[in-house]
Amino acid sequence: MINAARTICDNPYDEENHRPRSLPCGHGFCTICLETTISRGSSLCPVCRKNHGAKLAKKLPINFDLEKILQNYRSSNFCPKHKTIPIYFHCQTHNVKICHSCIVLDHPSTVCKLSSLEDEVKSIIENGNKTLQNTRKLLQEYIKLRNTEIEKHSEEIYTIKSQINELSTKIGLIQKERAAKSKLVEEAESAIIVNRNKLETLKSVEEKASSSPNIMKTLEKSKSELTQIKDWEENVTKKLNLNNKIEFIVDSSKVSDSIGSSNWQPHKVETELYKLFKSASNEDIFSWIEANIGSDSMSNGKAKFIRALVTALVENQATLSIRVGDDFEERMMTHLPVVLKYVDSNDKLELQCIYALQALSVKYQHPPGLLEKCFNAFYDSEVVGEEAFNEWAKSNDPEEQEGKGVCINSVKNFMRWLQEADVED
Repeated sequence: MINAARTICDNPYDEENHRPRSLPCGHGFCTICLETTISRGSSLCPVCRKNHGAKLAKKLPINFDLEKILQNYRSSNFCPKHKTIPIYFHCQTHNVKICHSCIVLDHPSTVCKLSSLEDEVKSIIENGNKTLQNTRKLLQEYIKLRNTEIEKHSEEIYTIKSQINELSTKIGLIQKERAAKSKLVEEAESAIIVNRNKLETLKSVEEKASSSPNIMKTLEKSKSELTQIKDWEENVTKKLNLNNKIEFIVDSSKVSDSIGSSNWQPHKVETELYKLFKSASNEDIFSWIEANIGSDSMSNGKAKFIRALVTALVENQATLSIRVGDDFEERMMTHLPVVLKYVDSNDKLELQCIYALQALSVKYQHPPGLLEKCFNAFYDSEVVGEEAFNEWAKSNDPEEQEGKGVCINSVKNFMRWLQEADVED
């Protein structure tokens, strides 16, 4: 741009003899060039050959815009003292830009601290690159932080949903228990009223019979019945005064027919076992099972019983919303001997244990670590053997396929360890 329009003299523009001037056609030349062409008798533009009609070059207008551009260029790229020599160095001592001549005359390196403009430009570029890298690093850390926050919020949402599901289940169980308790209270009150009426009748009979020796034997029998009725009434009254405790349903010898008969219902057994696993010892649980289900009744639906037993155990030992704590396996293994007793190394029942664990994982949307820790505990306690785990992985039972793919993926480390252990053996 600076050396443009030097088609005749090939000298750079300046502010003296080579000032830039404009022709009417738009082209421009320095004063000396135009004077040369005019002195030769030509008033034509050297480029487009249009006539400008000027007799003197100084009569043509000066291109002030171009001069201003040239001045700015020279002030930033040429030495302010030696006008035509480009700037190559920066004197950091006096904070000025200088040329080669200035170094010799005014800014010797023995006195001033010098640096080349090229090095300064490289330094600026390097600093810019470092800033860019730091900015990129900060951006990556920010994105990572945001992703962590999103995962955290996702876990919180999952926890809240799980808590809502569990609370809904517990509310349903409480409502059922209240309904059962109300019905039991009504039946007991009706029985008390009936027995009181019988008591009044027997007292009346006793009064009438006291004068007749022929019915003394009947009277003695009636007294025995009267004593039994009083004992029963007293027993029921004590049970009704237990401040609505649920243990009345569990501990009573008069358990509902839906549990203590051959037609026991798995979901009701599961509810009672869940409560027992909270505080009862293994011996108490054995006693309750024998008293309210029994071996004969269990034999007709042992697979369902095992599923109910495993479900109640795992749901009880997991924390709120089925989140698996560090002590989950340890707490669960406390009651695993109960499951071990009734599974009794039966391959089919061992498989039912795994299906129950799979169903639990699907029910609570595959909580992290639940299935793998359950597998470890059941294997270490010898409730479920290696063959059952392998059979489960290969099984194509259509009724047990829901969520199985996700379950297998969540325990792939356990299954791999099982295979490697088998190879080592």
